[in-house]
Amino acid sequence: MSAHDWLTALAVGMVAGAIGQLVRAIVGLSKRMESGETKTFEASRLVVSVLVGATAGALAAVATSDQLMAAKVSAETMLGLMAAGYAGTDFIEGMTGRLTSKLKSVPPPPPAPAPPSPPAPTPADPTTP
Repeated sequence: MSAHDWLTALAVGMVAGAIGQLVRAIVGLSKRMESGETKTFEASRLVVSVLVGATAGALAAVATSDQLMAAKVSAETMLGLMAAGYAGTDFIEGMTGRLTSKLKSVPPPPPAPAPPSPPAPTPADPTTP
């Protein structure tokens, strides 16, 4: 495959993965609205999750590059790339959540002991010269 073919496969995978993640976000938002949850919407979190979905789709595109370069790309291949964006984000978020919770659960190191203080000066004996 030429560089152009690889870039095309990656671009298709990224778009399909981003679409899959957007579907996941829409489902999550609709569930949140139905439950009456009042948590605020964070656009930055949506952007990051769509980028993660696009990355998962690009990685899946590398695995399916032969099918993407065929004359006709099947609907199953495209749905598979979208599913990679949908499920890949869950996987990546789950792994990062576990890692950060482990990092938070590690107790901080004990404080370093204080350096010894210098001995107190002894008063001068007035009887000595």
